[in-house]
Amino acid sequence: MDTPLRDAACVSTVVPGWPVAFRGSLAVAAGLSSWSRLRGSRFHRLFLGGGQRTHPGLTVHRDRIAPGETTRVDDIRCTTPLRTAYDLGRQDDLVEAVVAVDRLANRHRFPPDLLLHFTAHYRGGPGTTRLCATLAHTNPYAGSPMESRLRMIIVQAGLPPPRVQWVVQDVDARTAVWLDLAWPEHRIGVEFEGGGHTDPVEVLRDAGRYTRLVARGWRIYRYTRFDVYGDPGRIITELTHALGRS
Repeated sequence: MDTPLRDAACVSTVVPGWPVAFRGSLAVAAGLSSWSRLRGSRFHRLFLGGGQRTHPGLTVHRDRIAPGETTRVDDIRCTTPLRTAYDLGRQDDLVEAVVAVDRLANRHRFPPDLLLHFTAHYRGGPGTTRLCATLAHTNPYAGSPMESRLRMIIVQAGLPPPRVQWVVQDVDARTAVWLDLAWPEHRIGVEFEGGGHTDPVEVLRDAGRYTRLVARGWRIYRYTRFDVYGDPGRIITELTHALGRS
């Protein structure tokens, strides 16, 4: 990166987003760099100029944004979590739309149905039908994006929607176990095993919790990203058989 030509303490107020994502014209005007340096190998230009607003791997949308729908994160103007969820919830890919809304709703603690206010405000706006389809599947209690993807594999195959983050209490031991997904009426639990479960301490904890669940009559099905991305058909076959629907 170029050596700044001005005091770094003044940079953020002069050039929003410096040095991660910023307008080149502002950086030059502030004396932080020059056009020749910005065109060098140390910087990556997102927009190629001449009115062009495309770049490989970058999707640009133009839409109306009302007052109060933006915020600032590290001096970069961004849409608020709710507005971001509204935008991502209207995308063509239903699964990824659900994943995005699940994650934002969980992280920022808002009920997904709040997004319906946007459909009322932007009546007739693009993607309203897609947003309604997304909201039919979202759950703010989803613990991770991969858990949401696993849940969508299940419901899109026509299986009964599982409960999310179901709590199994052990009154005698005064403990509780949270299952990612569950059909409690069948005592069937489904867990997504992410990278954190490979930690030696977590492996030992999981061994104990699954043994206690099995002892209480639960059947636990554990899946990884290799199953979700590589063999979703096997997931459905196993869970269909477990639910007695084969």
